[in-house]
Amino acid sequence: MNELLSSGLWTRIRGLAKKAKKKSAAVAYVTDDRYLKFGKGDVLVIDASGVWG
Repeated sequence: MNELLSSGLWTRIRGLAKKAKKKSAAVAYVTDDRYLKFGKGDVLVIDASGVWG
């Protein structure tokens, strides 16, 4: 499933994350964790710009 979300993005992400047993995310940067909490076994990748270049 591919979706492009702009308005209500964090609402949609929170809804999906609540249903997930394990969370994985890749984002450019993180400013705080108020929108999405990660726990043991979850994966968060930040600034992967050096990985492919």
